[in-house]
Amino acid sequence: MPRDTRGMNTTTQIKDPDEDAGTSTPTGWRAPIVLRSLVLTGLLAVLTISLWTLIPFQGNADHGVGHWSLALPVLVLGGLILLSWPPLAPGLTARVVRWALIVGLGIFGFGQVVEGLGAFAYQEDGLSRANDLVELHAFGVGMTATGFTPLLAGFIMTGGIVLADRRGAAGSKVLLWSVVAAMAAVVAFEVGALNFGY
Repeated sequence: MPRDTRGMNTTTQIKDPDEDAGTSTPTGWRAPIVLRSLVLTGLLAVLTISLWTLIPFQGNADHGVGHWSLALPVLVLGGLILLSWPPLAPGLTARVVRWALIVGLGIFGFGQVVEGLGAFAYQEDGLSRANDLVELHAFGVGMTATGFTPLLAGFIMTGGIVLADRRGAAGSKVLLWSVVAAMAAVVAFEVGALNFGY
């Protein structure tokens, strides 16, 4: 005897996979937290550096606060990358780049903090030694230069990851060239440091 299906909904709903893909949360470098953290730290840098330039600090205080106005947004960005950024892309290269940014920002930022403390080692002329904090200032300069190396490489290779992702299958060459560019930039920086002492 045939089954009576009147009144029963026999239509099967099939989801379009593209529908889910269009409404899913972006991942990698497209994740909202990446853009938000960059905007936040950019605004923070504008605020801190503007306050430093607008407030009439005198002598060593002006020197020290100048370093701290840069250290704060740098350390905040490093913390946001460490605690909230997703992997920018799958694979070992992206993980290495992420940690290069974190380490570079951390060392560079703390170097600026130490340099700011060491700024109070000098007389009001900014040149003559006033106390033993001179060694602290020199140590901070070394930290800043050390941190700048992975930071520079990390930012260049992050740009490579973004471009490689946008170019799809053709992006492998972009990523390779970003690694080459990062290495060249680091070598140029180190050679410049040896020759010009910055």
